[in-house]
This record gives sequence, structure tokens and C-alpha cells, in this order.
Amino acid sequence: MSNNHHMTREEWQDLVVLASIPLRRLNLANLPVATASACIVAYRGIRFLLTAAHATQDQGNWAIETRVTDRLSTELYLIGPMTFIRRGSLHGSIEPVDLAFAIVPEHVRPLMQRVLENGTIECEIPRVILATDLAVEPDTVRRYGFSGINRFQERGIDLLGQLTLEMDMRFVGTENGVHAFELAHEHPGHDAYRGCSGAPIIDDLGEPVAIVVHGCIQRRTIFGTPVARYRVALDAELASLGRGMGSG
Repeated sequence: MSNNHHMTREEWQDLVVLASIPLRRLNLANLPVATASACIVAYRGIRFLLTAAHATQDQGNWAIETRVTDRLSTELYLIGPMTFIRRGSLHGSIEPVDLAFAIVPEHVRPLMQRVLENGTIECEIPRVILATDLAVEPDTVRRYGFSGINRFQERGIDLLGQLTLEMDMRFVGTENGVHAFELAHEHPGHDAYRGCSGAPIIDDLGEPVAIVVHGCIQRRTIFGTPVARYRVALDAELASLGRGMGSG
């Protein structure tokens, strides 16, 4: 795994921020009306967008925010239909899993930009595509972080937001198939994380281990669906494209 090396805290924080991809839901006039988060992973030679199903399951017109122009308008890539993962049991029941994915072409390269109040772009950095085999599980030794954009306000036709960043979370167990991570401080309330559903939870070696799905204020906990639960669905998608296990 290429990310699996010692990282400084600054490198880890930069990765946590740059690996989180803002999503926008557009209305019939192509104006943004809702937000979520995601990540793009390079898995067996194909780029997949991974996000939370509950945040995007309305099958709305979802798009990746790729860049902001100097006129304070936003360039978007329309994702198209997403695949929502379901899990079967030996008893014949089918349960939804809080995961969704879509293939993303290589030419889609989102940027993170710092935009001043007058619309001037102060700097821009490519967002990170996570190279992963989706096999890493969390443990109690490593630390974990995630980021997202929240508190959206209308300004013209855009939704401008504030970065939320959480670092130094600890893995405290798995409940009902979902990983639990304890925050390094008191939970600030759900509004602080509005728009963060779907963001990757990344360990201090740079490995994605889960996708943010919800939290608990009383337990100061963030829950994330394990990324390993994507593997069967993504392998099946690759097989349908003629890229079976022997195809690389």
C-alpha cells in the first residue's frame, strides 16, 4: 500500500483535508441545494467515488465540486446514478448498507482552493486520490481523522461553507458492523458535522478505514462504515467491466 509510511502530523492533516471531496445536490435549475462528502479511491486500476448512502440515496442530481472560478461560480462534474450496496443473509433477508459508489473518470481532478471574499483565488491544491486495497482495519494504537465542509450559506448561486476537521480520534470498537471512533473532545453537536457524511476516516499512516455515517453526542463518538465492505461490490463492478481478479 503506497500510503503506508510514517507521516508527520502536518502531512497527515493535509491528507485528511485533501482526501475529502465535497458533493453538491443540484435542483432543476442546476443550483446547489444540499451537500455531502465523499472520497475518490484508486482500486485495482479504476477510480471510484465512495460516499454514504443515506446522504445521497434520494438519487438526486449529485455532482462533485471540482473548482471555484474567479467569478465565485462553481464548476461541477455530474456523477450520474450511484450504486447502493445491500447485504444478504443466510435467512434470505436483504439489508441496506450505508455505502454508495460510482465510477469517476480519470480526467475528473477536483481542486481545493482558498477563495478570498472578493472572489480572488489565493491558492489551489489538487485533492488527493487514495490508492487503496480497502483491506486496512482500524486498531486501538493508531489515531484517526476526517474532514468535511459544513454550515452552508447561500451567496448568489453558490453554497459557501466552513471546513470541519477532526484529528486524534481513537478506535473504540465495532457495533452492528459499524466502526466507532471516540473524539478527542466533547461532541460539539450534529450541526457541526452537517455535510460531513460520506467523508473518509483516515489513520495516521494515510490509510482510509471507514466512511463517516453518523455520531453520538452523549458518547462523543463518530461512526463509520468499514471501507472493506465496499470490496465485494467493487470487485463485482470490475468483473462486469471485464476487469476480473486476474486483470490487475
